[in-house]
Amino acid sequence: MLITTIEELDELTGIGLGNSYERYRVHLQQAEHDQLKPILGDTLYETLVTEYDTATYSDALNIKLISQCQAVVANFGLAESLDRGQVHISDQGIHKTEDSAYHYQKTEAQNSFFRAGYRAVEQLLQFLEKHAATYTDWKESDNYAEQRSYLIPSATEFQKHYNIMGSRRTYLALRPYMRRVEQFQLEPILGTDRYAELQQTVQDDANLTAQVKADNETLLDKYVRPALAYLSLSQAIPELSLNISAQGIHLSEEQAVSDKASSREQASDQQQLRLSERLADTADQHLQRLKAFLAPEPTSEEAIPSKPSKRIYGM
Repeated sequence: MLITTIEELDELTGIGLGNSYERYRVHLQQAEHDQLKPILGDTLYETLVTEYDTATYSDALNIKLISQCQAVVANFGLAESLDRGQVHISDQGIHKTEDSAYHYQKTEAQNSFFRAGYRAVEQLLQFLEKHAATYTDWKESDNYAEQRSYLIPSATEFQKHYNIMGSRRTYLALRPYMRRVEQFQLEPILGTDRYAELQQTVQDDANLTAQVKADNETLLDKYVRPALAYLSLSQAIPELSLNISAQGIHLSEEQAVSDKASSREQASDQQQLRLSERLADTADQHLQRLKAFLAPEPTSEEAIPSKPSKRIYGM
């Protein structure tokens, strides 16, 4: 494990040194298994655990990487612990613990830890991407390939095209819709070969030249990803539970049920429908721009003559 003392857990989350580490150990262990290993892959994960246990590091970067990993584990571990921490299980059954928090308090704390955990995941991925030349086992792993199998490979990248408040939780919920849009709407426009080459670009395939990658990144950023973001959202909104506000759009958190609850109001069906329609209209505009970009240049015989007086401008 990468967190073995209450001092480390307190430094990462501020829960206080008066808590018992053993109370959280099983949840931290589960968080490593569920959240961290799928990102790192078995090889890199085992390397980091060994170096942490022995306090001997093969690369100074690993100290920073372990710190990034600990932030993921600590926040997800605490979020998961709140479900069971409110009850006591004995041979007489399950009982609510004395002085346990109200449900809405537990829900707000849990969501706070979840949000921090997802932010830590994004930061961890950015760190790994920045130092991919050092972490070659990670870059060559199936875990990396799966994460980079989407043309928008992260919440950070999605945020550039539409405001999801940087939420990885929302991004993960949108991935099935992105996959559907890629396969059924974008690939037919791009063509199978070009679509495959864009996937290779996202995965930083060494077989592609630097110029090809640069050209493909331009195509992705200016035309493909905006269309993909808007199309995915327009299809997801009718099916997902979303909050819509001036700050952006994001996956709704669990609604508290206590009479003291202060949950944000979920968007109404009518609001979601209107937004879905607006997103679909904008997505169509991006698709038309993409089609125009991919269309062959007209020959001289096909060129349209300019007639400024009639507001016709040649191409």
